[in-house]
Amino acid sequence: GRYIALVEVPFTDEKGTNRGRYRVHIIH
Repeated sequence: GRYIALVEVPFTDEKGTNRGRYRVHIIH
């Protein structure tokens, strides 16, 4: 089977705004 994991990555831009980015990891 194939598992798709959605991982939230903390990200702060140059303005100091805390934004959450999501990365999709496909695990075989």
